[in-house]
Amino acid sequence: MKEAIPERNDHQQDFEELTRSLMLKFPAQLALWKQQVEEWESDSTKPNPFEVKNDGAYKSTKLCFASCHSCCTLTGITLASIRLQLTKDEAVLSAGESEPPLHPDVTPSIFIGTGIDLEEQQ
Repeated sequence: MKEAIPERNDHQQDFEELTRSLMLKFPAQLALWKQQVEEWESDSTKPNPFEVKNDGAYKSTKLCFASCHSCCTLTGITLASIRLQLTKDEAVLSAGESEPPLHPDVTPSIFIGTGIDLEEQQ
């Protein structure tokens, strides 16, 4: 418990910082995400926003948080296509970025890729 409480506080601070940053950069996407999560939490028959449906009939899925939105429609989601798309999105964002990233050594694609790798290990 001595370690868990400070680590929980650190995670909470990181989460709040990420949420503030997303609210500044992507308020519409964040509002939509929150709405989808709340709808699913109150009615589990609604689509689970945490699951990616891959039933063979690939539907176009918007994965982009870049302002262009034109380059980010993926059909047939694979790990490699996700990593490629994240790299492309980061290039678009960094070209017009006026504020520093949340963490200087960890880009969003590294963060997400690490999460995917951790999930695969479980």
